[in-house]
Amino acid sequence: IYYNYNLKILYEDENIIIVYKPVQLEVIDNNSTCLYTFVTQYLKNTFCYPCHRIDRNTTGLVLFAKNEEALSILEEKIKNNDISWQEDIPPQIHNLIITH
Repeated sequence: IYYNYNLKILYEDENIIIVYKPVQLEVIDNNSTCLYTFVTQYLKNTFCYPCHRIDRNTTGLVLFAKNEEALSILEEKIKNNDISWQEDIPPQIHNLIITH
């Protein structure tokens, strides 16, 4: 179990948290070694749930809702394509990632 995993957080407020997912780490899985577990531990076991997933062999940013209302709103926006996704993170964004 990766209890000392360093989350790379790009953004966080009262409703969402956006974290960087490295290669070979599942977003959510039945075992405890997944991004969801690490975010839950960081948030001290309060509600959080990924709004989308990316493949295990892919790096990228994952959006987590921190409450059920935010999850509902974000899932609807994703379903309606109201949120746009960028495949590559520009180099200047990498410098903004905060490590916890």
